[in-house]
Order: sequence, then C-alpha cells, then structure tokens
Amino acid sequence: MKTSRRISIILGLTMLFSSIITPVYGLETNKNNENVAFESTNAREKTEINVTRISGNDRYDTSVEIAKVIASTYNESDNKVSVFASGESFSDSLSAGCLASEYNAPLLLVKKNEIPGSVREFYSKYLKYDTFLVGGKNTISEVVEQQIKKDLLTEIASFERLSDKNRFDTAIKVFQQILTKRRIIAVGDVSNLYNPDQFSDALTATPFLYQRSKNGNVEILLPNFPERIISVDTVFGGIDSVPTPKLGKEKLRLAGEDRYKTAVEVAKAYKTMLNMDIDTVVITSGEDYPDALCAGPLASNKKAAILLTNSKKLNVDTKEYIKSNPNIKNIIIVGGENSVSKDVEKELLNIRQ
Repeated sequence: MKTSRRISIILGLTMLFSSIITPVYGLETNKNNENVAFESTNAREKTEINVTRISGNDRYDTSVEIAKVIASTYNESDNKVSVFASGESFSDSLSAGCLASEYNAPLLLVKKNEIPGSVREFYSKYLKYDTFLVGGKNTISEVVEQQIKKDLLTEIASFERLSDKNRFDTAIKVFQQILTKRRIIAVGDVSNLYNPDQFSDALTATPFLYQRSKNGNVEILLPNFPERIISVDTVFGGIDSVPTPKLGKEKLRLAGEDRYKTAVEVAKAYKTMLNMDIDTVVITSGEDYPDALCAGPLASNKKAAILLTNSKKLNVDTKEYIKSNPNIKNIIIVGGENSVSKDVEKELLNIRQ
C-alpha cells in the first residue's frame, strides 16, 4: 500500500509539472524515435524559412525545371503561351523574360543551331500553344525556328519571331506584343532603363515592373540607348551603369553601390512603392547569367523579388535584407551548385537562427 501511494504521489506531481511547461514546450519524436523538446508553434513560426532549389544539369535543363514549376500553376482554362530565347546571349533573353512574365509563361532556352533534348521533350509534351521566339537569326537560327514549328505544327495556334536590327528594337517589338495582348493601341514614349551590357539589373527589374503594371501602368523595359530615349520613368542601376538620360528626366532611380545592393533596393520598393508584403524571394547568381536568365518569369509567377548572391558565400546585403524581413517565408534558389553553392544554401537555411 505504501508503495502504491508513493507511485500515485509521483504521478500526480509529474502531471502537475507537465501542465506547467506544456504551453512552452511539447514533445516531438525524432528519426531515432526519441522524444525531444521543441519550442511552441508560435515561436517556431518566427524562425522557420523554407528553402528550395530549382536546377538542372545545365542552363537549358534549368529552364525546363522552372517551366515545370510555372506550368504546375495553370488551370485548364488558362491561355498557355511558350517563349523561347537564347541561352548563349542575355540581351534578347532579358526582353523575352518580360514577355514570359506578361503571359505567365515559361521561358525556354535554346542554342543557336540546336534545341537541347530536355527542352524539346518538355515543349513537345506540354506546350502546344501560342509560341514566341525572341531574338534574331544571328542568335537563334532558322534551323531551330523550323524545328520548333515542325514539332508543334499540328496543334499550335500561332508562332511568331520577335526580333529587329538590335537589342533595343527587339525590346520594342516585345513591348508592342504586350500592348497587343492588352489591346492597347499606343502609349507615350515612357521607358524604364537598364545597362545593356549587364544582365543583373534588368533581371531584378522584370518581376518588379510586372507587378507594377498590374496597377494599370504599361511598363516597357529597355536597354539604354541614349539617342533613342525620350522620357524615363525608372532607371535600374547607378549613374556609372546608366548615366542620366540626355533627353528628358528620370522620375526614379533604384540603385545601390553594386548589383547586389541594387537588387535589395528593388526588393524594398515592393513595399514602399507597390504596397506589397512579399513572402518569397528568388536567389540567383549575381556573377553569371546562364542559370539566372529564367528567374524573372518565375519570380513574376510567385509574386517574388529577385535577390543576388556570390556563388561561394551569401552576399551580406542580401543576407541582411532577408534577416530584417520576417514576412519572407520562402526562398527559391535558381541554379546549380556552381552558380549558388551548397554553402550559400546552408546560410539561407540558418539565416534566422
């Protein structure tokens, strides 16, 4: 009887102690089937961040993997469009990213004289709809154009190559197609500018301008050709990168001391200018363009900002922006480990600790 009474007392104290600590801690079974303490759900929600990576064996495979993510968001009634551009040159491909964002379409990369097998397999299976190829024949050959047409001939609604004599005029062609989609006859000569010799500022501008265009604006993103620019709304990049326009005045410049800080300034503008509390950012290389090219349409699809990093170590400005923004719950890395290393991925996973 004494033993039984002692057990009852011990059990009673144990239950009392458990009731005191339950609001703060619970029990979770780990992979070794051991009960371990963890913080309450509310505490965990403040620190958790979801990090995923989208990549393939090369830039072409990566474009396919991103295309799969975008295609997974489609409804049966959606007007599905595919956009092709060069994976070997970024100038026309940046304009193609604006077009793909407008149509919520995947941007598929091809070589000048060849369609990579993974790209061809994907579009032949999934994308038998209106199709645009952005870039001239010096960038994407007639051979590639005819192959795409042949593959899609029986079911495709339309095919159009958008190109002109230089990257500026090709960007104008893309803009005209966006106007056609929106059934707008003409707009004034207002442009958003970037340095045509760098990919990074245009890349971060693409999803931002896509979101801003939802407010009724018609946005055109152009490489800076000073003699052709009449009026400027927003300049992406610093003075050294994009000098003050000779004709007219710029309304706004989003710029930092380098491409990484410029990307952060653009990300901040989602809140200050668009009144958007973004919960997702896309991280890609600020050093090289191949894997980064298709990040624009993905970020537009996810209502995300694009941030840049070095390949080996997470850029300090990018890191500080994410740490200081508790709304950010999702980080999507675009590119393989040569573009964004495993060490950077680990830093992102532990960024709130």
